[in-house]
Amino acid sequence: MKVFLYDIETDYEFDDSQTNDETDLETALDEFYNLSEEDGSFFGIIDDFDKCIQFAYTENKNWLVDIPNPPSFDNLQAYTTYDECVALIEKVYKEGKITDEILQSKNS
Repeated sequence: MKVFLYDIETDYEFDDSQTNDETDLETALDEFYNLSEEDGSFFGIIDDFDKCIQFAYTENKNWLVDIPNPPSFDNLQAYTTYDECVALIEKVYKEGKITDEILQSKNS
């Protein structure tokens, strides 16, 4: 899995999507845990099939989770809590891929 993120508060950016490096679950979670809850901070994962899931902090402790679906960009989106984001990140790594169903079943 590849990870990318930007922390608006610290101006910290991490992106291994343009390299051959992969980010393991522990590192991905550490990066997410350290991300500030400020509007404009975001975190994303790209799987081996170039499918992406993005987590963007919005406000009031809410996160917008987005799975882009090119070329139509009929994206699947949901507002989630911090803990639900962590569960989704763990689920993506466990399943080894990102599917629309991962977000549709976020509470399972």
